[in-house]
Amino acid sequence: MSALFDPAGASGVPKVVLHDHLDGGLRPMTILELSDEIGWTPRLPSTDPAELHRWFVRGAEVIFGRKIDVVLHRAKCDLLTVKMGLEDKMQKIFIPVSIDANPHLRFTGKVATALAHSFNAEITVGMVVPEDVRNKSEAHYKKILGERIRELKIKVEPEKIQSKLVYSDYLTSGIVKAASGYDVVLLPAARGGITRAIGMGSIPEQVAKNCKRKTVIMAKGYRGIAQPFWDYVRGQI
Repeated sequence: MSALFDPAGASGVPKVVLHDHLDGGLRPMTILELSDEIGWTPRLPSTDPAELHRWFVRGAEVIFGRKIDVVLHRAKCDLLTVKMGLEDKMQKIFIPVSIDANPHLRFTGKVATALAHSFNAEITVGMVVPEDVRNKSEAHYKKILGERIRELKIKVEPEKIQSKLVYSDYLTSGIVKAASGYDVVLLPAARGGITRAIGMGSIPEQVAKNCKRKTVIMAKGYRGIAQPFWDYVRGQI
């Protein structure tokens, strides 16, 4: 066996670290099915999926919070943080984007492409426009939304990508309301800590808590050292 192992080759293979929690990492129905197989069901606090879900998350203070922010912000690789939904569906994906440019849109687009091909899913990209900055024409914001969609570079048939503008005084409620009818909310991380996803403070945490039945995913692409440097230089020109 040792003769077949090539240390140099192994070090060059992309690595994946999967850290999973029952409270959010597995659907209640999956837990019940596994529990039945090993004879653990009588020891569970409930066999009702909704009640079991509430029991798992009852003691959790946060879903996406500062505890994971430190780890994810420093990790030198692409990262996904996932809160699994209660339903096993991923046919409709909603991607909220901000007015400002986002360096993580490209990786978010790769994730969206993978989900779309794996689940034959349709994608809607929605740009959140706060009411207090709604001082330009709708055509102006539609143009910016078109730019964000191009930055995502989602590789699916054009008819599978829809777009819409979301006007809201409150960003979280705007995203949650716009995500109604979707199975997955895919949030691109923004510059800095992942808790500042899409440039809106602790929005991912609030969205995750208010989208209890949906799967919520945060995507953060690794940009290395050179890319942020060149972004800074271009910003000074």
